[in-house]
Amino acid sequence: MRHTSILISILILILHSYDIKAQNGKLYDVEGLLLIEHIYENGMYKPLWHTKRGKVYPFGNTLFDNTTRLFSSEQAYEDFLKYNHSDTSLTFKGQYVVCFLISKEGKIMEDRIIRKTTGCEECDTLVLKTIKKIRKIKAYSFDNKTNTVSKITIPFGKVWE
Repeated sequence: MRHTSILISILILILHSYDIKAQNGKLYDVEGLLLIEHIYENGMYKPLWHTKRGKVYPFGNTLFDNTTRLFSSEQAYEDFLKYNHSDTSLTFKGQYVVCFLISKEGKIMEDRIIRKTTGCEECDTLVLKTIKKIRKIKAYSFDNKTNTVSKITIPFGKVWE
C-alpha cells in the first residue's frame, strides 16, 4: 500500500511537470523567427514579444482576447481596408494574419506576419503597403498600464462585392 501511494505521488509529480512544460508555448512568424513566447512561472503566465532586433517586451493580454483593438469596430476596419487596401483587381483569394505589439500609449511598436497565403507575389507587396498605413494609426482601445498585442486578418480577392 505504501509503495502504491509513493508511485501515485511520483506519477502526479511527473504529470504536473509535463503539464507546466506543455503550457510554455511559442509562436513564430512566417520567416521562422520567434515572435511570442508564453512562459509559465510560479503559477502565472508571462507572455513575451521578441522583436526582430532581439529586444524582448512583456505584454499583458493574449492574441485571442479583444481588449486591444486597432479599430473601433469591424465596420471601421472594413472601411479602412476599402479605402487603403487596393486588392480589387486581383482574382486571387487568400488572407494574411498580422500581429501588432501596441505600447501603453496606443502606438504600434512592431508588426509581424504570422500566416499568409502563398502563390501571390503581388499580394505580398500590397499587404506590406497596407501594414505601413496601419502603423500610422493609434490603437482604438489598449491598456495604458502595459504593452498589449492585437491580431488582424487582411483579406485578398474581391472581398468587397
